Amino acid sequence: ACDMCATQASCVTDAQGTERCQCDDGFVGNGVTCQDLDECVSGQAQCASNEVCVNETGSYRCDCAPGYVESNGACVDTNECNADPCDPLATCTNLPGGFQCNCPAGVAGNGLSCIPYASCAELINAYPQSPSGNYIIRTSNGTQLEVYCDMDSDNGAGYTLYRVDDAGSLKATQQAYASACSALGMEIVTP
Repeated sequence: ACDMCATQASCVTDAQGTERCQCDDGFVGNGVTCQDLDECVSGQAQCASNEVCVNETGSYRCDCAPGYVESNGACVDTNECNADPCDPLATCTNLPGGFQCNCPAGVAGNGLSCIPYASCAELINAYPQSPSGNYIIRTSNGTQLEVYCDMDSDNGAGYTLYRVDDAGSLKATQQAYASACSALGMEIVTP
C-alpha cells in the first residue's frame, strides 16, 4: 500500500506490522493525498507577539511585524520618529510597532499634516474653550508665527498679539508699526 503514498508522505509500519501512508509534518491528508497545513491559520505556529507568521510549504516562519526590525535574532521596535514622519509642527511619539503624530494645541490636523488657524479669533471660534496662551498661527501671506492669544478680553474675541521689536522706526509712527504687521501678513485691529 505504500507505493500509493503522496510525495509529501512516508510509509510507516504500525505495531501489528501493517504498512500505511502518513503525511509528513506540515501536511494533512490520508497519506495518499497530502495538502500543505497552514500553521499560521491552524494555530500550530508559535511566533512572538512582535512577529507575524508566514506560511511556507510544509512549515512556516516568523518574520518581524511591521514597526519591528531583526537585531541579534530578536525583533526590536523601530523608532519611526527618527525618520520625521510627522508634520514639522507636530510631536512624534514612538509606540511599540508604530508611532503617533499630534499637532500642538490650537492647530488643526491629524499630526501628519498640521494646519494652523489664521488668527486667534478663528481658533477660539473653532475651539471655544481655548485658554489664553501661546499658539501657532499661519497668517494670510503664509507666515507661520508663534503668537499670544488673548481669549478673555471682550467676551472671548480672540485677539492675536505678536511682539515686534524694532527700537527705532516702529516707535516713530503708527504707520511703521502697521507696515511691519502687514509684512507678516497681519493687520492692526483696534477694538
